[in-house]
Amino acid sequence: LRAPINNSWGFLRPGLRVIHRSYALDNTLPGARDSAEITTSIASLDAGLVFEKDLRLFGRSGRQTLEPRIHYLYASNEDQNDLPAFDSSLITPGYQSLFRENRFTGYDRIGDENRLAVGVTSRLFDYSTGRELLSVSLGQIFHQSDREVSLNPANPTAQGLTDDNSPLFMDLVLSANHLRLRTS
Repeated sequence: LRAPINNSWGFLRPGLRVIHRSYALDNTLPGARDSAEITTSIASLDAGLVFEKDLRLFGRSGRQTLEPRIHYLYASNEDQNDLPAFDSSLITPGYQSLFRENRFTGYDRIGDENRLAVGVTSRLFDYSTGRELLSVSLGQIFHQSDREVSLNPANPTAQGLTDDNSPLFMDLVLSANHLRLRTS
């Protein structure tokens, strides 16, 4: 369920999801469940603004933007650690992963979360062509509680499940003629 509000100067995207999974497994390890039904709820609020400024740089007219963004995410904790992770792995951390609703790929793990992600992007556009010349983004996640769901329950500290903050992530995109350079 989503109710996005989009405008040229910003956006507000509240969301609510319910994910239900059912497992019927053969040949499980001793102590592991051979069947399970798990329902996870996810609530999110994503908001951003766009500020624009005309400028002149190196004799060319352009436009610069400043785009702050916040994303609150709450995902309930359902015990999944004794279930197989057939198609799940951790998302590669980066600026874009700050605003995802699950830190895992696939559906075998839905990560429990109570966090706030904060980011800011600045873009530089060529005024005559409208082409983006430069984009710089910085952001970080602030966890409000430890995470419990993992791919390796025996070693939760290896996955940063008890860290209060994520590292500071940066994304840089530089475009010139037919060349586009991106680094994270």
